[in-house]
Amino acid sequence: MSKYSSKEIQKRAERNQIDLFKSLFQSDGEIDIKLIENDPPDAEVFIEGKRIAIELTELTWDKDADGINKKAHESTGEMIMDMARIEYEKLSLPPIYVSVSFNDNYGLIKNGQNLQLYVSDKKRLSTYIVDKVVRFLPNQNNEIVNVPQYNGNWERILDEKISSIHISRLEVLTENCWTTGGGGSVPRLTYEKLKERIESKESKLKHYQRSFESSWLVLIEDWGGISSYFDFINIEEIQDHGIESKFDRIFILRSKKNELIELNLAK
Repeated sequence: MSKYSSKEIQKRAERNQIDLFKSLFQSDGEIDIKLIENDPPDAEVFIEGKRIAIELTELTWDKDADGINKKAHESTGEMIMDMARIEYEKLSLPPIYVSVSFNDNYGLIKNGQNLQLYVSDKKRLSTYIVDKVVRFLPNQNNEIVNVPQYNGNWERILDEKISSIHISRLEVLTENCWTTGGGGSVPRLTYEKLKERIESKESKLKHYQRSFESSWLVLIEDWGGISSYFDFINIEEIQDHGIESKFDRIFILRSKKNELIELNLAK
């Protein structure tokens, strides 16, 4: 397991998100943003003498056409890799880089192949991955090995929930680095998806709204994992429409693009 608790990991991510938001936010006056440990809200802004509440939430698409929950799939994959790395380190073998891609269709077209990762997969697949890594461990430094998916008769031998296992033994590597990756079709950002995420946070306003002069919502896009990637091709259409909300201002923080978009609110 990770040496950090889920709460610590969440707070660390929120600090990074707040720091990036502050660096991108355009203001003529001094701005001070502080993370609140015992939320809600997640943070408070002091700007031009006003105390403003900030709510943070990930902008994610939850399920694909085959019912795979992207967020849960990615989270379980990360836990499997963490468990596998710990088991490997008990064997006192050389530090290596391992990248595993877990199967699902990552698409928007239904094909009936739900390869969702579940809690029951954690122990089974972490042990399976370690066994494969030990079997195909590179013999020398600066060697790369890809575990084969098929045998000589083109019969699949890799577990159906895993699409690839990549192993690198590098001379410069001083500690183990085990990661999981993925890719696939990216859905278009829609007005309906935005409303869904906004409304999920509006229910919290009643707990603190009277203590602040204004309430802002920051939607975090593409912070990590394909479940939070969106195609913004129709953002202008959404802006023209305007978003109805109880929040006074709403932003989309495109973290990997260092871009901050303020959504137009419906009048």
